[in-house]
Parts: sequence; C-alpha cells; structure tokens
Amino acid sequence: MEVSNNAYLQAIGGDRFAGLGQGMDLQSLIMAIESRRADLLDKQLAGQTNQMRELNSKISEANKILAKARQVKEEIKETRQMIQTLKDYKAKNWAIGKDWDTGKFDSIHQWFEERGIKMDVYVRGVVSEGDAGAYDRDIKKLENHLHDVTAPVQKLLEDNGIQFDADNMDNNIQSIKGYVDQLNSTSQMEMIRLQSLMNKRNQAYELMTNALQKLSGSLDKIIANVR
Repeated sequence: MEVSNNAYLQAIGGDRFAGLGQGMDLQSLIMAIESRRADLLDKQLAGQTNQMRELNSKISEANKILAKARQVKEEIKETRQMIQTLKDYKAKNWAIGKDWDTGKFDSIHQWFEERGIKMDVYVRGVVSEGDAGAYDRDIKKLENHLHDVTAPVQKLLEDNGIQFDADNMDNNIQSIKGYVDQLNSTSQMEMIRLQSLMNKRNQAYELMTNALQKLSGSLDKIIANVR
C-alpha cells in the first residue's frame, strides 16, 4: 500500500504494520495515513487559494481597463477632432490659445487645461504671443496624449497575446470583454476545484478525528482491563 512517493506499508503480522519509519497497529496506521493526507490537502488548498487570489486580481484589473477603454474611446474621438481643428487653424493662420481681439484664453486653451496639457499659444492681434511653430508643437502634444490614454489598454491586450487595434477602440473593447469572459469562466472552474479540495480536506480531518477517538477508546479499554 503506497502512502506517498517514497513511503510504503507492509503487514508484519496480526494487526501490525511497518511503514512511515515505524511499526504500528491498524488504528494508529489509519490515523497516520489520514494525517499525512490532510497535510497534503492543506498544501494543495493553500496553493489553490493563492491561484484564485491571483485570478481574481486579474479579473479586477481587466474590468478596470475595460471601463478605462470605454472612456478612452470618447477621449480619442475628441482628441482627434482637436488635432484636426489645430490643422485647420494652422492653414488659416488663426490664433490658438487666446482670442486675437481680447487676448483672453479661448476654448482650445481650456480644452488643453482640462487635460493637464500645457498649450503653446500663438496669436497676432491686439496682443502678440508665441510663434507659428505652436501649431505643430501642440499637435505633437495631442499625439502623445493619444498614446498615453491608450497605453494601458494596449499593454493589457498585448500582455495576453491579443492584438491591439490602434485605429478602432471598439475592437479593443470587444477583445477585453472576451478576455474578461475567459477569466470568469476559468475562475468558476477553479472555484469548483477549490471547493472539492476543501471537501476532501474536511473529510480527511473527520476520518483522522474518528480514528483518534477509536484509538483513545481502545486505550481506555486496555487500561480498564489492566486494572
């Protein structure tokens, strides 16, 4: 009878057995086997619990990225519209950042400010400020902004072997949703395995407790007979 990878049991007469480095009776043997089985199950349970914790962390992070991707979709749209606006203003040599007649900050400057992007102003009128290179510098800043807002989505997909679509955020959102669904399916299977390990562990401890109680009862009888 095999107990572990390197421990075997052998009957040596009566209800005595040799194994686990010592001789023992049947009840002691049962308790020793169940004790070892419980220890092994405890280790498996700890490993499975850690695996579930890591999986749940992945699901939580993926859901955050999914929510972020939905926000990013709208931000990409607005940023591309602003880039086009700057290109149009450049073609017409119109002021950007400040109104040419009042010198007050305009709606474009406010848009940049809301996103924490420092805008280069170019205006010629009642006040003059900046230079014509401001158009291209601001466009470059917005291109960098696009990269920054899409980077978390791109990383999640590429880290999991999913191609990132730089031109279509809807495709990326669908890819993330598929990834989340896959994680949830895996989580359900792993939870079933965790529950099975818990049931086996409880059963092992119950059998070990019963064996201990029987052993204790047998010792009490022996002591009573000796008296």
